[in-house]
Amino acid sequence: MKRAGCPLRSFRLVAFIIAVLTCLLLQEAAAADINVVSMGADPTGVRDSREAIQRAIDTVAAAGGGVVTFPSGSYLLNSYRKSTHPWIFYNLLVPSNVTLLGSSQTMLLQGGSGRAPLIPGAKRVLNIVVSVGTRSFAQITFQNPSLNGGFYSLNPTQANDRTVTLAAASDVARFRAGDYVAIYESTTGGVIATELSQLTSVNQSTGEVGVAFPLARGFSTPSIAQVTQLATRHVSLQNLAVQGTIPLAVTETFDFTVSNCRFIYDGTVGGSNTIGPLDANSVRGFHMVDSSFEPVGSVYAGMELPQRNSQDVVFENVTFKVKSAGFAEGAAHWSLTHSHFWLFPDPTVVSSITLGGLDVTFSDNDVHGGEITGGNGGGSLILDFNGAAKYLGYEGGIQIRNNVIECVASGGYCVSVKVHDTMLSGNQIKTASAKPAIIVQSPVPQTVLIEGNTLSLGGGGYGIVLETVSPDGCVIRNNTITGPGKAGVYVVSGPMPDAGGHTISDNTITGFVTPVAIDMNKHPGTTVSGVQ
Repeated sequence: MKRAGCPLRSFRLVAFIIAVLTCLLLQEAAAADINVVSMGADPTGVRDSREAIQRAIDTVAAAGGGVVTFPSGSYLLNSYRKSTHPWIFYNLLVPSNVTLLGSSQTMLLQGGSGRAPLIPGAKRVLNIVVSVGTRSFAQITFQNPSLNGGFYSLNPTQANDRTVTLAAASDVARFRAGDYVAIYESTTGGVIATELSQLTSVNQSTGEVGVAFPLARGFSTPSIAQVTQLATRHVSLQNLAVQGTIPLAVTETFDFTVSNCRFIYDGTVGGSNTIGPLDANSVRGFHMVDSSFEPVGSVYAGMELPQRNSQDVVFENVTFKVKSAGFAEGAAHWSLTHSHFWLFPDPTVVSSITLGGLDVTFSDNDVHGGEITGGNGGGSLILDFNGAAKYLGYEGGIQIRNNVIECVASGGYCVSVKVHDTMLSGNQIKTASAKPAIIVQSPVPQTVLIEGNTLSLGGGGYGIVLETVSPDGCVIRNNTITGPGKAGVYVVSGPMPDAGGHTISDNTITGFVTPVAIDMNKHPGTTVSGVQ
């Protein structure tokens, strides 16, 4: 009898355990997919919903990740939290493994009481609506040795390396496969050249570790830091409209995606506290599609695309309504494609679009330029680099392809090329400027390809100007250049003959006084042929 009872008791015990586990799993599943209204958020926009939405985000994050769902409506964010920086504040903070999912009619609206006022001693106060990553995008924690556990020296690295080696093999014990790391050119400085990656393997005997992404650049005296506890991972925003002084900030984040979102920056209340619709630093893997950045009214701001060594970034079918947009500081592997740029006048703007970086593609976009004067008449509508000369060695391989560019820019250039290996092909450029449509000039030798473009000039300027240093070697071919100016192509001469040589061939040039203006005595290696 006792033996006969054992299986029954065992069955009941197993059933009980299964029931408990099922309950726990259901609770976890419920926690990982939360409707903000169930947490007390008000979709009518009357009551402050900030705390309820943050509670939903934190609950999902604590469950290991999931989706925070916003039914249609307007959600007022009428209170704020202080970041780790004394004059930076935010409404919502999104940690790792969280998706914010709205509908086509979901608005997150920063209210008047959701913005911190100017505080004593601060020149400005920054009020972020949605902050992803660290609580303060102004502070880069990855390069802080008191937070990252310290720097460990590496042997010299080369571009495209998939492994790096600790200088002291014993230091490899501090790393594990799967760790997130930052590889630095040096350990001091404000903006340090950096490679963000994840470890794929660790060899405890040799000190060699594998990295998930090939290095964009090599460093002669690099160091590595373990940043797993500091990094934010796998965050997504979908179907949201976000409105406030700074709608979005993303910092020290791996794998951030945005789709079908509107970011509406409100300069009418922010004044000097509005830095633009986006601020992003140290991001690896940023994909934005079918989205827009636009102002409230007609107060336009400049915006920074992801800065500080951000890599693997894609903007596809994104509309920008700003006075400028740019990036630099070690950016690499970027693609801005099928997007729409509406650039509005500002006499202080030096360049409206800056494409500084390594391996950058700007293709199939339409660009509508305002009055670009740069304050001194030296501005550019599109510039491939704008920054300290020390960064020039990090730039290059920029492709500007198949864009339609309407360039007013009566005080400046349409496209200005500064770095090596830039390519302009298949673009349609229409300008009213009296300055060149395309100018190539830099303190470093350049090998620039300008091919298959159609240039229509109405302001009497030059079509293409080459003002390069020796030895030069640009190729200008198969372009159609029309205008009433002095020359379709003008090659500037220095005091001494150039040791290099350009190739200028098979271009159709009409309306200019001189199709190609060049002193062949100063450019004996240049060939000019096929001018029609």
